[in-house]
Amino acid sequence: MSDGKTPKTVVMIQCVGSRSLKANPYCSFVCCSVALKNAQLLKQEYPEMDVIIYYIDIRTTDKGNEEYYRTIREADVRMIRGKVGELTEDDDHNLMVRAYSSLTGELTKIKADMVVLSTGMNPSKGTMEAIEVLGLAKGPNGFLTEIHGCLKPQETKNIGIYICGCAAGPKNIPYSVSTALAAASKAAALLSHKTIIQELIIAEVDETLCSGCHRCEKVCEYKAISISDDGIAQVDDLKCKGCGVCISSCPARAIDLKYYRDRQFEAELKGIGQSEIDSSQKESTKIEN
Repeated sequence: MSDGKTPKTVVMIQCVGSRSLKANPYCSFVCCSVALKNAQLLKQEYPEMDVIIYYIDIRTTDKGNEEYYRTIREADVRMIRGKVGELTEDDDHNLMVRAYSSLTGELTKIKADMVVLSTGMNPSKGTMEAIEVLGLAKGPNGFLTEIHGCLKPQETKNIGIYICGCAAGPKNIPYSVSTALAAASKAAALLSHKTIIQELIIAEVDETLCSGCHRCEKVCEYKAISISDDGIAQVDDLKCKGCGVCISSCPARAIDLKYYRDRQFEAELKGIGQSEIDSSQKESTKIEN
């Protein structure tokens, strides 16, 4: 409850609900930079205000942010590395912040007029709806997940659906803009062609061997395999990425990878073995001569 007065002491507590196995185990990435920005704005408007930031680790990874962090420290903003253990309110509605300083090993006690909590970023309701409607995959933190974080950071398992911004995880504005531009370029490249080019290195099912055990359907991360009414596994050519997980899980060995079938490998190995035999025979003939 606010009394409407300008606070003389403001305490900011970082990582509230984040980096904890009981809440959000991940770092929300943007909280440190936002806290530094707000601290600078407060000191500019109210130079006499005492601003304290409790942090676990200050993470300023973007370009120029480390220099910005040093500038804020020189602006008389107090940085205390430690976790807040207790937050109470006295009879005058002043807040008492008790925390352990991991650098000095001391218990700190600060009387604050205002306490600001930097809470973790969670997936939006719209993200959860998109996962259900579009059949997208999500990571352990609930955000949308891409095919590969380094090689295909915007592409999902469904062709034509790309992710960017905070849908894939906590991001700041510059990072969100760059991922949005990347997703837009991917979509433009796809729409610039009249036909969709799909690699044919995908799984295929031998219907005479398939028993419909559902194992391949359960392990497929791309939801590319389903069991028909006849009890036979069917592969969606557009969704299949040729990862081969279904092949290793099939107990009947009814699934193969096109162009990498078992009989093709066997023929290749036999050919290599025969060539080695021929080479050794030629060498022995030369020695005899």
